[in-house]
Amino acid sequence: MKALVFSLFFCAASVFSRSVDTSKHLSRRSGLKTDLDELVLQSIFFSGYDCNRYRKSLCMSWYRQYGGSKGLGSQMNTYCGRYGAINCDEIYEQLEQKAEELEETLSELRHPTTTQCHHFAGLCLFLKPLFPELEDACNKFGARCYMQTRHDAAVGVLLKGLTGKMDTPENCRNALGSLCLYLSGLFPELRSLCLFWPGTCTHLKKIADEQCQNLENELEAVSGENSSEEKCQLVGECSHVSGNCNDQVKADCQELTTACAKNKHAKRSQLDEIPHTNKTLVEGVFNKTLEETSVFIQVHEAVSEEPHDPSLALMLLGENGHHRHHHRHLESQCHRHLNNCSLYDTDPLINELCTNGHENSKGEEACHKFPHRLTRPSNGYLANLTNFFSQGGSVLGDTDPFSRLYSANVDVSECEYVYGLCYFFGHYGGKHIQDECIKYTAHCYETSLAKAALEHILGKDYNDYSSLTSDSQYCQKQLANNCKKIPPSDLFGLYYCLKLDSTCDTLESVSESLYQESEDSENGLLEEGPSENDEPSDDDKPSDDGSSNGEPPKID
Repeated sequence: MKALVFSLFFCAASVFSRSVDTSKHLSRRSGLKTDLDELVLQSIFFSGYDCNRYRKSLCMSWYRQYGGSKGLGSQMNTYCGRYGAINCDEIYEQLEQKAEELEETLSELRHPTTTQCHHFAGLCLFLKPLFPELEDACNKFGARCYMQTRHDAAVGVLLKGLTGKMDTPENCRNALGSLCLYLSGLFPELRSLCLFWPGTCTHLKKIADEQCQNLENELEAVSGENSSEEKCQLVGECSHVSGNCNDQVKADCQELTTACAKNKHAKRSQLDEIPHTNKTLVEGVFNKTLEETSVFIQVHEAVSEEPHDPSLALMLLGENGHHRHHHRHLESQCHRHLNNCSLYDTDPLINELCTNGHENSKGEEACHKFPHRLTRPSNGYLANLTNFFSQGGSVLGDTDPFSRLYSANVDVSECEYVYGLCYFFGHYGGKHIQDECIKYTAHCYETSLAKAALEHILGKDYNDYSSLTSDSQYCQKQLANNCKKIPPSDLFGLYYCLKLDSTCDTLESVSESLYQESEDSENGLLEEGPSENDEPSDDDKPSDDGSSNGEPPKID
């Protein structure tokens, strides 16, 4: 991918170091009774139709779906209650100007907060169908938000695992090396942070220091108060931050925790419930990330011909996040790096390849064969990316917001797989591959937001909405009840709530498609049938101690 995306490695602030107060961005009212962004209302009337005719049609639908004017806020009632024609050209010109302003804003937001990511990605959803020229800026912004969120999650994992072990660079290096034995292969950002230990330790120490300073300031601000429920909200922050702080902060946190426990106000951090074990630690942070950012992340080990190839690919990157040398120079560059491994030895897969002035046949073979595996025309890493994008290009270029409802049902592992290929190898491709990787990363972000929006508007029916969508009128009625409670910050959900008829029709198509896929899959299994000679492989059999092979031990 391009440098603008990979520059997030060491400059994005941790999700745990930022304290984003989203409450000030939200109205106390929810659903369609709150005041909406005027851009949202203006743009919803333009969908390739005459805006006045479409406005009347939409308003009639809203009155029917939401119980008349009482179900809508004053702002929407004002729009719907206007007599006479709206000047469509004038509104379109206003939207055009706002689209230009949005494009400029997106290019300037280098490190957007979660609130900004949700807001501007939502505006992109509303405006891209009207102004396709926004697609490039919106894609880069969405990719930036997605990668930053994932990077923050990786940082959160390491901060949890390195608590109390970052006082010196050497201690951080040793602790990181032990942690990365079990974690580096679980998702791309962890592998990157495990590889470049000097930058990682500096980055993590800076974040930990900022967290401690923020916590110290917050504790001082409430020092004279009684242990109220509001004050005791700091207990959770104390529990996962104070381990890296000075003795005074630790003592203040202990005193607060004890006092709040007596008054039954103590509220532990969600992170405290995460056992300090490999995958469970990572998945716990992923769940917290999903709750706070609506981004779905899965543990997904890199799919590569050789397990060390992703690490080699990252090692050979330039500091600014892209490869500066021709592919024919990769082997010599690889030998040079492995001959001085002191910067990379916290990555267990690189560590076993290091030469450091001595012979190491593993390292020499890895450097010799990696360029071929990367660039070979058939089944090389770059060829695999090219083939995937040539088959799925129409999906990436589709600006129809309802297409995201189809994507939301795609297994998250596809995003993890393709995103992983892009993360490790995309920067070695040409401009086309790099651009497609950015589009795909943005696609994964939009899919996550659409998936979260579906959970909001489907509620308890999210996991099985086939019966709900069989009757469009019933579907609209049921969804309208949930739409009345949707947070106004969820612009993806709001879009689907403003067009319930299309939403229900699309969900019916999705449900039918999923049913057909399930039928085809089941028929295929019945035709194939199990082989009488099928035996579990050695890898599938339990080990002597009763555990499954390949599962790393718990972290000390």
